[in-house]
Amino acid sequence: MQEIAQLLHVSQEQLDMATSSAKNAKHAVAPESSTWVLGLNRVARLVGAGRVTTCKDGMDLSSLSATLEFAHLLRDNHQIQHVEDTADTLRMRGVRRANVQKNTYQRNYTTVLREHLAQPYKPPRGTSS
Repeated sequence: MQEIAQLLHVSQEQLDMATSSAKNAKHAVAPESSTWVLGLNRVARLVGAGRVTTCKDGMDLSSLSATLEFAHLLRDNHQIQHVEDTADTLRMRGVRRANVQKNTYQRNYTTVLREHLAQPYKPPRGTSS
């Protein structure tokens, strides 16, 4: 229960900072500020809640989010270390890359630019256009 309270508190602080930065800046919020989503994902998993992660076109960002979720589940349930490395492996070799190819007729993640994403959501180098 304490972990949930801490995650909610940290997520709220990060969301507040991102919101105030967006209001005061001419440009979009820095990618790192969107990592509050990871805390809320963990809270949802701990309380057994349902949730959906999607993006505008339902292709690249959904795949990147799903592989990150799978990597977290592997860490939590099977003691796999290095979540980001696991996510990158799934993104390079897993079925999500095949889904991207079926949706876009290319093997690369095409609808996102690496520099616009928070670190955990970035596709591996060499897999984005």
